[in-house]
Amino acid sequence: MGGGKKAGGKGGGKGGDKGKARLGGPRGVRHILCEKQSKALEALEKIKGGQKFNEVAATYSEDKARSGGDLGWMTRGSMVGPFQEAAFALPISTLANPSYTDPPVKTKFGYHIIMVEGKNGEAEWRPEEGGGCVPFTRTGRWVGGVLPGE
Repeated sequence: MGGGKKAGGKGGGKGGDKGKARLGGPRGVRHILCEKQSKALEALEKIKGGQKFNEVAATYSEDKARSGGDLGWMTRGSMVGPFQEAAFALPISTLANPSYTDPPVKTKFGYHIIMVEGKNGEAEWRPEEGGGCVPFTRTGRWVGGVLPGE
């Protein structure tokens, strides 16, 4: 079995901490979109079997995100309801150890397997020569434009 974790397909719930469920910056989102549920479930089995999310997306996704399923940074209001709720409810994960929607999320476009790789504003800090740390995004680009000391 794969090392991934599954997350519920419905997204965040109501109640208790209302502000927390509604707030949040952009998310680095990947997905696999299939018109037929059977194809989405087949893709899901490949991920559970240990195949990398981006490889499964390249094979199974039926949209422009075929190049690994990367949709880039997505904000609230830029996604359809069920997709958005799932994207904002999922924890951050990696291609090697993805947390994804299981079962796939149904929208007017088809069935989506969704994973989130990053949240804008939550950069990874990497050590730099001479001490200190530099923040990098999920794609390995430095946050800020000019490296310190340049």
